Amino acid sequence: MRKEMPRIDLDRANLSPWERRIAEGIVNSRTGRLRASKPPVKHTDLGLDPEDPNGFRHLYQTDGGETAYVWRMVAFAVSPRSQHQCLPVMAQYDLPGRVDEARDLARDLDRIADKVVDTVDVREWHGIARWSRALGYG
Repeated sequence: MRKEMPRIDLDRANLSPWERRIAEGIVNSRTGRLRASKPPVKHTDLGLDPEDPNGFRHLYQTDGGETAYVWRMVAFAVSPRSQHQCLPVMAQYDLPGRVDEARDLARDLDRIADKVVDTVDVREWHGIARWSRALGYG
């Protein structure tokens, strides 16, 4: 039997309107729980990056990447599903912009994810508990 995803209470998260718009996409609107899968992301190839000195890097427009990133960080921390508890090392690739721009955006999105995780009951921090045990803290 699969464990249910934890409930997300965005009203308790103290989010700005921009943060709230992003965070709403990680919640299943019927159940109020974390979505079971990553929200869709649309990547549009804009062609070669004129600032790339090697001339092979492409630029992409990304729609939905911010929400997908926040979902991945929250799922890593609280999902009861072991596949969501793997390190999210590739999550930043859903974000728009060049690497340095995406890194700066990820810092802002990490703050949203932290606010959302803080609304979840600590007993449902499944990913955090698993990594805590793995690292010898629990």
